[in-house]
Amino acid sequence: MLPTKGDDIWRNQFRTLAGFLGMESGAEGAIADYDALVDGVQAKHGSKLGEKTVISVQPDAGGLWPMNGSNMLHAQVLADLGAKTIPPGDLQKYEAEKVTSESFLDVLGEVDGFLLATTGTDESDVLAKEPLWQRLPAVAAGAVVASNGNVNYGSIYSATHLVHLFDELYGKIA
Repeated sequence: MLPTKGDDIWRNQFRTLAGFLGMESGAEGAIADYDALVDGVQAKHGSKLGEKTVISVQPDAGGLWPMNGSNMLHAQVLADLGAKTIPPGDLQKYEAEKVTSESFLDVLGEVDGFLLATTGTDESDVLAKEPLWQRLPAVAAGAVVASNGNVNYGSIYSATHLVHLFDELYGKIA
C-alpha cells in the first residue's frame, strides 16, 4: 500500500508516489503534459482567467460547500491556471463553511462561473429546483459545469480532468 497525504499539494504527492515506484521520469513527463494543458487553457482564455471569478462548490441539502481551501485539489488547479477565485480564509485548508441557500446572492452573487463538484447528476437536479440558486447571475447566464464524478481529491488524473472542466466553464463565461 502506498500512502498519500491530504496536507500537501498534489504535485508533491505524485512525485513521492512515483519515487516509491521508481517511476520519477514518468511522473515528470505526466506533470509536463499537465503543464502543457494548463498553458493551452491559459492561451485559449487569456485575461478572462484573471478577470472573471470562478469557484468550485459541492452541493449539499440546502446549500453549497465552497471548495477553496489551500489543500483542496480544485483550488490548486485554479492556482495553476492563474484563475481569479474566492480566496480561502486564514488557515483554511479545506472547504469553507457551508453557504446556505438564503445566503447565495450575498456570498456568491459576484461569482462569474461555478464548477459543481458532484458525484452524479442528482446534486445538479436538486440545485436546478432551488429558486435562489437560479437567481445567481452566473447560473442564469449558464456559466455552470458539473463534474458528475468525484474529483475532490486525487493526483494527476483528477487534476487533468479539472483543467478540462475549468476550460469548459471558461468557455461558458461571457
